[in-house]
Amino acid sequence: MSEEGKITIDSGVSWLLAKMQDYATDRLEFLKEGIADGVPLEEYAAMVGRYKEAKRWKQFVIEDIFAEFQQAEESQLEDEGLAEMPDDD
Repeated sequence: MSEEGKITIDSGVSWLLAKMQDYATDRLEFLKEGIADGVPLEEYAAMVGRYKEAKRWKQFVIEDIFAEFQQAEESQLEDEGLAEMPDDD
C-alpha cells in the first residue's frame, strides 16, 4: 500500500494524488510568501491559520484520503473475488 510514506496507486488515481499534492505545495508557497511580504496585523492570524491548515492537508489529509480509497478498492476486489468462487455443494 505505501512505501516510506508514499502511496502508490495504479491508475489515473495516482495522477490525481500527485496533482493534489502539487496544488497543496503551491498553496503553501503562496501563503508563506504572503505572510513574508507582510500582511496587516488583523489579517496575520487568519493567514497563519490558513497556512497551518494547508500544511496539515498536504502532510496528512490528502494521503489519508487516498490510502482509504485504495483500501476500499482492495476490499471491493476481494469481495468480488469471493463472490465468483463456486459453491462447495
